[in-house]
Amino acid sequence: MTEATLLGWSLGATVAYAYLERFGRKHVRALVSVDQSPRLVLDRDWPHAAFGALDEDGARDLARGVTADFAAFTANLVGGSFAAGTEPAAEPHGLLVSEALRCDPVAVRSLLADVTGQDWRERLPLVTSSLPTLFLHGARSRVYPTALGRWLGDTLPSARLEVFDSSGHLPFLEEPERFLRTVRAFTAHDKEPTP
Repeated sequence: MTEATLLGWSLGATVAYAYLERFGRKHVRALVSVDQSPRLVLDRDWPHAAFGALDEDGARDLARGVTADFAAFTANLVGGSFAAGTEPAAEPHGLLVSEALRCDPVAVRSLLADVTGQDWRERLPLVTSSLPTLFLHGARSRVYPTALGRWLGDTLPSARLEVFDSSGHLPFLEEPERFLRTVRAFTAHDKEPTP
């Protein structure tokens, strides 16, 4: 069977981590994680929370906001995903919002409640051990505005880190040519099957 590279963006990266933890590396050649933190909520030794300051109370408020006013929640989240200091063009912003609004707000609330309770700080090195891994982060991310990329690079020295200087949480939209080149080069380099 052909091996695949798992690529997950944001919460999709957490899904990829969970897949690897549950099913192992069989049929997986590599992992690409795009702008995601292993823990979304602050604690005394974790400064890399979502939005730079999301604590447990804020996470509960965020989840409640999904069902209280899903349209406002979605517009704010999408707008805040573009690089700090920029205003998104109407077309990509509107398209992303309209696509996101197709989701069930109750399911989105449940997903947020689940992911804000997860902690991959110790588990991530285990699931990526000896697996070629590429972390892609936006230097101007408002979703993860701290030095998260540096933490990942220090914690997972065998992984590769690429920082997109002109991107926020959406490097595949904000720097699409570089994003494609980077992912293609990474997947082309790792053509040998993993043990």
